[in-house]
Amino acid sequence: MRAWMLAVGTGMPDWVEAGFAEYRKRLSHWLPLELIEISPGDRGKGRDPRRACEDEGQRLLDACPKSADLILLDGPGRAHSSESLAKRMEHWRM
Repeated sequence: MRAWMLAVGTGMPDWVEAGFAEYRKRLSHWLPLELIEISPGDRGKGRDPRRACEDEGQRLLDACPKSADLILLDGPGRAHSSESLAKRMEHWRM
């Protein structure tokens, strides 16, 4: 099993790079982890922000392997404890 973390934006802030590096180190013995940065949608003056989000979403989907199971991290989404997430990840590895 392999994992990719996709993030919208390029040149991630130092705290994102540091956090990703820490997770990569912790998980590397059983889950190779790769960071893929997706260019943000155009949010310039006179641009439709919904269209920018749709463009980003499509680029995120296009960057995923077709057979991948998708796990989305989202602020208003359902929270998992570390233990419950570990159990789900173990299930996905099978």
